[in-house]
Amino acid sequence: MNFSNFIFSLLANLMLLIAAVFIDTSLQSLYGRTRRLTLEIARGLLFGIVCVMCMRLPFIVAPGIQVDARQTIACFAAIAGPIPGLIVLAIAVAYRFRIGGDGLLPGLVAMALSALFGMLARMVWRKELGGFRLAQLFQLGLILAAPNLACTLLLPKAAIASYFTAGLAPNVVSCVLDTIVLGYLFTYQRRRDEAEDRYRSVFSTARDAIFLLDPSTGKIRDANPAALSMYGYSLEEFRTMNIGEVSEEPETSMRSVRESGSEFFQRRHRRKNGSSFPVEISASAFLEGQTETLMEIVRDASELRTAEVELRRKEAQLSHAIKMARLGSWDYDVERDLFTFTDDFYAIFRTSAEEVGGYSMSSAEYARRFVHRDDAHLVAAETKKAVESKDPDYSNQIEHRMVYADGSTGVIAVRIFMERDEDGRAVRTYGVNQDISESKRAEEKLRGSLAEKETLLRELYHRTKNNMNVIIALLNMQSNLSADEGLRKALAEAQDRIYSMALIHQSLYDSGDLSQIGLKAYFHEFGSHLLSSHAVSPGLVDFEYDMEDISVAIDTAIPCGLILNELLSNALKHAFPAGRKGVVAIALRRGEGNAIILEVADDGVGLVGDAGIEMRMRMGLKIVKSLAENQLKDGRVTFSAGPGLKCELRFVDEPGVAKTSDGASG
Repeated sequence: MNFSNFIFSLLANLMLLIAAVFIDTSLQSLYGRTRRLTLEIARGLLFGIVCVMCMRLPFIVAPGIQVDARQTIACFAAIAGPIPGLIVLAIAVAYRFRIGGDGLLPGLVAMALSALFGMLARMVWRKELGGFRLAQLFQLGLILAAPNLACTLLLPKAAIASYFTAGLAPNVVSCVLDTIVLGYLFTYQRRRDEAEDRYRSVFSTARDAIFLLDPSTGKIRDANPAALSMYGYSLEEFRTMNIGEVSEEPETSMRSVRESGSEFFQRRHRRKNGSSFPVEISASAFLEGQTETLMEIVRDASELRTAEVELRRKEAQLSHAIKMARLGSWDYDVERDLFTFTDDFYAIFRTSAEEVGGYSMSSAEYARRFVHRDDAHLVAAETKKAVESKDPDYSNQIEHRMVYADGSTGVIAVRIFMERDEDGRAVRTYGVNQDISESKRAEEKLRGSLAEKETLLRELYHRTKNNMNVIIALLNMQSNLSADEGLRKALAEAQDRIYSMALIHQSLYDSGDLSQIGLKAYFHEFGSHLLSSHAVSPGLVDFEYDMEDISVAIDTAIPCGLILNELLSNALKHAFPAGRKGVVAIALRRGEGNAIILEVADDGVGLVGDAGIEMRMRMGLKIVKSLAENQLKDGRVTFSAGPGLKCELRFVDEPGVAKTSDGASG
C-alpha cells in the first residue's frame, strides 16, 4: 500500500466534504425558510457533484478497487432527506457507468447499500439527527465499510486478495473518518440552525417589542410582531424610520451601548396615532454574522406605572393597618449586641426615637426600659435559644409582659426570625412585636364568661336529670300502689323512656363537652339498664354491640335514645316468649355523606301473620316511626322480617337543627 497516496486521497476527500457542508449551510440560509423543495434539489446536486469529485480523487488499491468518500456522501445525503439521497445516488451511478471498469457492479451495489443505510439511519435516529454521538458515527462508519468488503467478493480472486492485503484497512479508516467528520459538521450545522430557529421563535413570539438597529445611524432594520402591534406601524414603515422618530426624548447614545455592551433606560415613546406611553428599554450590541447590530427590547411600562401607584396606595394602607394593629418591627445585630427599632415599634411603648435617644439600643437597655422585670429571663432564654439554634429557618413566638413609657404594664407578642452567614453562624435576628394587651383583657373576660355559662349549663343538666329521677321515682311509687297489671306495665315503659332522657343529661353533666354526647357509651349503659329493669335472667337474652365512635348533639341524642328504648323493650317483651333464648344485635355506623345508621335486629319469633309489617306494629314500633320521621333530620326507618325482626334507622346529625312535632325544621 502506498501510504502517501492514501493520505493525499483521504485529505482531499475530507476537504471536499468540509467545503460541501459550508456551501450547504449557505443554501439553507438562502432557501431554507421559503422554498423547501428547491433546497432539497440544490442539496442533492451539491452533494452529487462533491461525490463525483471524490470519485475522481480516490486511493486506488488495484484495478477495479478504489477507496473514496462516495459511500459516506450517499449515506448522509439520504439522512438529509429522500430527495437529496436519490439525486446523489443518480449522479454517482451515472458517473460510475461513464468511467466503467472491472469494479462497476460492486461499486454500484456498494453505493446503493450506503444510501439504504442512510435512509435506515434517518428512521432509527430521527430524534437524534440534530446531534450525532461519536459512538453512533463510529458504528455507522464501520457499517459503511461493509458494502465494499461484501461487494469485493464479486471481483476476481486476485483483486480480492489485493483488497484484503492493501485495501481493507484504508477502506475502514476512510469510511470511519469521513463519517465522523461529516457527522460532526452536520451536527454543528443542525445545532446552529436550531439556535437560529429558537432566536427567530423568541423574536416572533416575544410580548415585548424588539428592534434591530443600525448602531451607527439608529435606522430600524427589523421589528418583531409585538413592535408592530405596540406602535401601530407596518414593518415596511419601520424600515424607513429611525428609532428616534418614535421617542419623545433623546435616545441613549449608540456609542455608549457599543462600549458598555448593554444599557437599561426609561423613555416615553409615541405611537402612530400620536398617543404616548412610558417604556423601559434594554439595549445591547452584538454581531449578526459579520454585521454589527444594536438590539432594543422595549416594554410598555403603562401597567407598571399603574402598579407602582397602586403599590404606594397599598403601602399607605399597610402603614395604617400596622398602626391600627399596633405592630412594630425590629432588627438585632448579634455580633454588635444592638437593636434597631422603627417608629411603629416605639409607638407600641407610647414613646418615640427622640425621647429615648435614637433608633438603636443595646439588649440590656431594651430589657431595662421595656421588659417587665419578672419576664426578663423569658426574653433572655428565647434570645439564647434563637442564636444557638442550627435550624436555618428558625422562627418562634413568645408572649411576655412589657412596660410602657409611662410605667404601666401590658402584654406583647414577639415573633422572632434568624439570619445566618455561610458558615451557619447567627448574624442577625429580626422580628415583629404586637401589643396584645387589649385582646388579652378581652380574652380573660371571655374566658370568665364562658366558665360562668359552663357552670350554669352543667347545673341545668344536673337539675334536669334530678327532676327526671324524681318523676321516675313517683311513677315507680304509683306503679307499686296499683293492682292493675296493664297500668303497671304502662308506668314501667314510661319510666324507661324518661330514664333514656335522664341518662343523656347525666352523660353531658359528666362530659368535658357540653354540646355533644357519644352514642357508643350511651347505648352500652342504657342497654345494661334495660336488661336490669326488665329483670332478664343472665344468659337468657344478650345484647351484642358493633358500634363506631359517633357523637351527636343533644337534640339528636334524645330521640335516638327514645327510639333505642322502644326497639330494645319491644324485643325483650315480645321477641323471646316463654323463656326463649336469643340475641339482640345493635350496630351503629356512618353511611354515605353525613348519614348515621342505627340497626337493631333480634333472632326472636318476629311478627307472625299474613298482614304487612307496618299494619301489625305494636305501639312501641309506631312510636319509633313517629320519632324518626318527626324528630330527626332526614330520619327514615324501615322494618324487615326474617328470622326475628330487624329495624334500620337512618338520619343526619346537624347541631342546632331539630324537627318540630309537625316535621318542620326548627
